[in-house]
Amino acid sequence: MVSSYGMAVKPSNVIAPPAPATVKLSPEQRTLVDEFGELDRKYRLWNPDLKRYEALKHIIKPWFRDLPGDQAATAQGTTYTLNVTPCEQESTPEKKRIYRLLGPKLFLEVAEITQKALKAALETLKKTDQFDQCFTKARTGSRILSAVQSAPAPVPPAAKAA
Repeated sequence: MVSSYGMAVKPSNVIAPPAPATVKLSPEQRTLVDEFGELDRKYRLWNPDLKRYEALKHIIKPWFRDLPGDQAATAQGTTYTLNVTPCEQESTPEKKRIYRLLGPKLFLEVAEITQKALKAALETLKKTDQFDQCFTKARTGSRILSAVQSAPAPVPPAAKAA
């Protein structure tokens, strides 16, 4: 929310999240936290390369979209040859058959609706203003872990001997 002065303000009806809880850990769990922290540090060093790697995959994969799904291919660079596999096998549910097999009540219990598909359907019906009302929001998703170094890393035994 922005005030009439252009400053960000917190709406009065928003409840601040509770302060983070500190969880009591066993010595084994503390060791795992430290191992995760070290791996997280190393991962962040590689992260720019991983992001570029993923971006390049998204650029290169469309070059092969006109090939038959069961055909492999190669692409020759100056230094590397890229081997491209046939498309992975995917299964697509036959919705009408499943609906007839299960009936409407059970079908609705097992059917999954993606936000992308719902948005497209509502656009067709010119009812995009109803999109947000089709969802209930709750904090049930995955948690994100991030490690913050809180003490100097121990010196490995091999480094002490040197």
